[in-house]
Amino acid sequence: MTIRLLLCLAAAGTAVAQEEPAPPKAEPVNPALEGNAGQDWYERGKNLYDSAKATANEGQRKEIYGRAVEVLSGYLGQFANHPNADAASWYLGESHAALGKEESARKCYREIVKRGGKSPFTMVAANRLAVEHYKKKEFAQAAPLYELMAEAASTPGDRLKGRYFAAVAYDHVKDGNAKAAANYREVLADKSKDNSFRTASQLALGRILTNDGKLEEALPYLEEAAGAGSAAEVRGPAALQAAAVAAKLGKEDVSAKYLELVLKTPGMEGSRENARFALMAAHFDRKDFAKVLEIYKADPAAGTSEQDARRLMLAARSSYELKQYEEAARLFNEVEKHPAGGAWAYEASYLRLLSAYRGKGSHDMAEVDAFLNRYQKDHAEDPKIHTALLIKAEALLEAKKPEEAAKAYRAINAELVSGENRAGMLYNRARCLKEIGDLKGALKSFDDFIAGFPKEKRLPQALFSRALTHQAAGNTAKAVADFDALIASEGPDELKATAYFESGEILAKEEKLPEMIVRYRGFLEKFPKASSERRALASYRVAWALVKSEQVKEALPLAELSRELDPKTYAKPAGLMIAAGHYSLQDAKATGDEIDRAIKEGYDAELPPALVTWAGTQAFQAKGYERAATYLQMVADPKQAASTPKAVWRMLGKAQLETGNPEPALASLDHALAAEEHPTLKTEIMVEKGKALLALKRADEALAIAGEAQDLRPQGRANMEVRLLLGDAYMLKKDPAKANEAYVVAVTFADPNDRELTPLAYHHLARSLEAVGKTADAEKYRKELKEKFPEWKAPE
Repeated sequence: MTIRLLLCLAAAGTAVAQEEPAPPKAEPVNPALEGNAGQDWYERGKNLYDSAKATANEGQRKEIYGRAVEVLSGYLGQFANHPNADAASWYLGESHAALGKEESARKCYREIVKRGGKSPFTMVAANRLAVEHYKKKEFAQAAPLYELMAEAASTPGDRLKGRYFAAVAYDHVKDGNAKAAANYREVLADKSKDNSFRTASQLALGRILTNDGKLEEALPYLEEAAGAGSAAEVRGPAALQAAAVAAKLGKEDVSAKYLELVLKTPGMEGSRENARFALMAAHFDRKDFAKVLEIYKADPAAGTSEQDARRLMLAARSSYELKQYEEAARLFNEVEKHPAGGAWAYEASYLRLLSAYRGKGSHDMAEVDAFLNRYQKDHAEDPKIHTALLIKAEALLEAKKPEEAAKAYRAINAELVSGENRAGMLYNRARCLKEIGDLKGALKSFDDFIAGFPKEKRLPQALFSRALTHQAAGNTAKAVADFDALIASEGPDELKATAYFESGEILAKEEKLPEMIVRYRGFLEKFPKASSERRALASYRVAWALVKSEQVKEALPLAELSRELDPKTYAKPAGLMIAAGHYSLQDAKATGDEIDRAIKEGYDAELPPALVTWAGTQAFQAKGYERAATYLQMVADPKQAASTPKAVWRMLGKAQLETGNPEPALASLDHALAAEEHPTLKTEIMVEKGKALLALKRADEALAIAGEAQDLRPQGRANMEVRLLLGDAYMLKKDPAKANEAYVVAVTFADPNDRELTPLAYHHLARSLEAVGKTADAEKYRKELKEKFPEWKAPE
């Protein structure tokens, strides 16, 4: 709100009533012709013009004017460059005007102006045309004509008049201030006492300089215009503006002097309200808002004039600047309702919304909607409307109404939102549109935000959100690019870590495992102090990718690390991966260790059966019967025995037997026996079954199964095992004689290189001989046993 808009200056008003300069006097024509055809023709026309002007009868006068037009037109047609051409054009124009042909007359005047001469006719023609343009408010056309009038004028009065009115006209033209000032200075350069335009020019020039911010230069002109020699219509506004400019310059005493002059001088009553208001405006421009309110409160009467509405507006804005938001809202409301507040009602309504928000911390949506309903149509491209839409959108977003918020956000033209609000608007609009699934709109807003505000603190979050939006839209390449940009930014570690993970997941799904591994390893290297959960996740992802890439050995330490860092999350997935890894590397012990851990932690059911079977088989072959029994039992299904490999049943039965569990061993061996058809293997299973029966003290059944085994006619070691089984059964039945017979056969056919069964046969034979009282024979076999197998120890 500039001082120019606030003050009621009358300078331009004083320039409207203009008197036309007197045209050149018509000199009498010498009847004695000089023999000059052009001169003769001109003088005939001039004589006709003079005669018409002197004729009282209207009909005769018009007839003569018509003849003058014919003669003067003919003259100009033949002698356009004659010395009397300007005079002829003027009289021709005047004749047309007398006949009511105004446009023809103007054409004649324009011809004179076009020739650009310095004759008196140029001056009066320029003035005639200038006045017409001025009255039509065609100031851009009037101003240069007034300048031409001044240049062609032969008297100081006409010259000053031309300069002054040229200045006034330029003063009304956009960007015409410089030319206006130049012409006012021309007027002021004339120091003659009869310069009637001096004080008005001082006032106008002072105003122009004030508007240009040249206050020190403006003040002397305004003070001169406010002097006692000025007309009342100039003196009052000049004093008023001098006071305002002095106040802005901090010259309080000078300002007070002129305000007092306005308030006390008769004839300046019309400027008194302006005096008070101008002082308020000056303090407002100096941001002395407390002083503005002090002046306002000294005379808070509402009034009904436009000046009263302006005063209210200044007081309201000062309260707002002082953060007295409740008072500001009240005063803005008064401006809206003021009978003369129409020019400020829109702005006051807008500022009332802001005052209410800053006072309460929340928006009244009904008030916001009322403002938009009232003003949006007529001010569609005004920043205030778009700021109000932003207020509405953000309030709806905060109220968890994203669909309604999105509608308001879409109506906002970002270019019409202030720079300080634009970044937040674009960011929140993008978030809102993303939330409701408008991915295209969200991406556009994210793009605008990221491109327009590269140093904004929310840039990392925007990159992250845009990446997720690209991902949701199926454009994974752009998503990864945004994640990479975020990783390279100065964003928070939390977002960067997530960017590593999210981009890694995308690359994993696209089977770009080497790139995925680089991201997670980058995280582990760059964020060694990250949470154990994050590091565990990264370790697990890399281990998984390495396994997928058949780099199992490299994967195992990372899988171990993930389980160590976050056992709650990765005990099972990492355990399964590690078990499978050791299995693929054929490390039986490590595989067994992982199976034991899986059993302990309750996820053993998820281990691959092939892995468990292999580990059980390896344990069995290494005589690790405890592990073998445990593992093989995990893959054996008694309910569907045929679905379990017979080898599993056979190894399981023996392992159970070796670990002192004959009852389940018997069941397992029965399943194996039912599936086995090969005589030798069948014999082996029967022997193991017999051992189980003996362990259960079921000697007769053991003898029976031994008999069945003999029926298969076993050879070699198998036969020896059957004989030992028979002997053991008879010993259990306390029939050592028959046992002795079986043991003798076993020893007789024993393989001297069999360091397991052969010494066992000797041992049992000695026992049976002792039992039947043949101690000498028993001792003989024991001696032989010791000689042949000195390191062998009898089973307990």
